[in-house]
Amino acid sequence: MESIAACVVALALFATATPLRAAGLEELSLYPSIQYFTWEEFDRADSRIVKEEGPLYGLGVAMKADLASKVLLLTGKTEIFGGEVKYDGATLAGAPVRSNVDYVGINAALDLGYRLQAHNLSLEPFAGLGYRWWHREIQATVISSTTTEEWDILSLRLGARGECRLSPAARLFIAGGAKYPWFNRNVANPDGGSDETFHPGRKWSAFAEAGGQFGRIRPAFFYEGFRFGDSPTVGSFYQPRTNADIVGISVGFAFR
Repeated sequence: MESIAACVVALALFATATPLRAAGLEELSLYPSIQYFTWEEFDRADSRIVKEEGPLYGLGVAMKADLASKVLLLTGKTEIFGGEVKYDGATLAGAPVRSNVDYVGINAALDLGYRLQAHNLSLEPFAGLGYRWWHREIQATVISSTTTEEWDILSLRLGARGECRLSPAARLFIAGGAKYPWFNRNVANPDGGSDETFHPGRKWSAFAEAGGQFGRIRPAFFYEGFRFGDSPTVGSFYQPRTNADIVGISVGFAFR
């Protein structure tokens, strides 16, 4: 609960403090999003043992600030998300389990970019940091107890953004890159008992966004992937190799 409260406070501070820096603020928008989430886990024989999929819903704020001569740019976002998805897995004894999984979390990114401008076109290579925290709770069934996980991921982000200005009030944009999770942690109770801490393997994954801004309205499509290798064994448990993918759409309202 402390982590959730801190996330909400951070979002509120981000949204209210940023306008105070309006002298260098190029963009500020608030956006809801809907995402289709897929999560798959694989055992050490490379057989899939868990699949989750379903919708998640989010609310976020994004900004871009000019740090120096409209060339050095700071871009950031913070969003909260949550939802319930379907679970298809098995008990530790191997019995099939169908259930639901509740998610709540926060996703944030902060990038430093360098803008290259040519008439109405621009290209912005960037590097930055990403942070994602979420609480995952698999609901109990008649043959399985409730199990929970709390994940933290801190990632290095590398990529580029491109923009085409169609008019003073309209533009198109595209962004993409790769991220490397140099800190991974999963605190879980795999048998429904005491918590164990796992550190899943680190792997590169991709992210992308494309959309436009037309007056105050900012629609966008986005993708974010996660790839984790097996964790070291803790006691008799380990976090299996995991692939996760998010595809979604957001519709923002631009204040600036």
